[in-house]
Amino acid sequence: MSNKVLPVSADKGSSESRARVAFNASVSGIPDVPPSAAATTLSGKIGFNRRFRGLNRRDAVSLNLETKVETRLSSGSEEESNLFVRLSPDGTKVVFRSNNSLVIADADGKNPLTVPNVTYPEVPNWSPDSQHIVFASERLYMIDANGQNKRRISWNRPSTAIASVFSNPTWSPDGSKIFYAFGVPTGETYINAYDVAVLTLARNQDGTFITNPDGSIAITSDVQITSGLNPLWPALSPDGSKIAFYK
Repeated sequence: MSNKVLPVSADKGSSESRARVAFNASVSGIPDVPPSAAATTLSGKIGFNRRFRGLNRRDAVSLNLETKVETRLSSGSEEESNLFVRLSPDGTKVVFRSNNSLVIADADGKNPLTVPNVTYPEVPNWSPDSQHIVFASERLYMIDANGQNKRRISWNRPSTAIASVFSNPTWSPDGSKIFYAFGVPTGETYINAYDVAVLTLARNQDGTFITNPDGSIAITSDVQITSGLNPLWPALSPDGSKIAFYK
């Protein structure tokens, strides 16, 4: 996989609209990729992780874009790894993966809550209204902002993707869709090939999510938008018209 970021059309992922952008990691500390996925909050801050010199662990960090002041949001053992740091759009909460658990805390790192019954969460992302968090753990799941009400999100991949591994979910700006990467494992080995799809969440007239009889969140569509590009880390533009991914 090459270290490039490619923006494409959000509705079709057409090769005609692709452009290549170089990506350089920080020297003093390497943030989790892509830092652009950690959208600026109303408080003017972004979240990421940093490996500080002399430490083996990665800490969750927020950066005030105006003052350039960093605040460490996590602390723990020497081997602790805090990844996928995302501040809520309203600037009041932060979510991140701590080792193999999902943690929700106040935006300053206080009052951390380890979400029960969640293991190996990947790339949690807040809904635009800061009320829900979507994350991947082989399948796609959603929880409420308080860490409760865990629900699987339905999907409609082809039969060849029954054992698909879902990754890197991100919300559309209006909260109606979720873009995600998926790959199909062969035997016990996951193939190094992904594509991006977008699913539309089914909602009631009052805006609440429609659930299936098994308790999962219902969808109205699930459409693959790339083919053979092996994209990861899909991130939507603020107006929802473009999608960038790491390749």
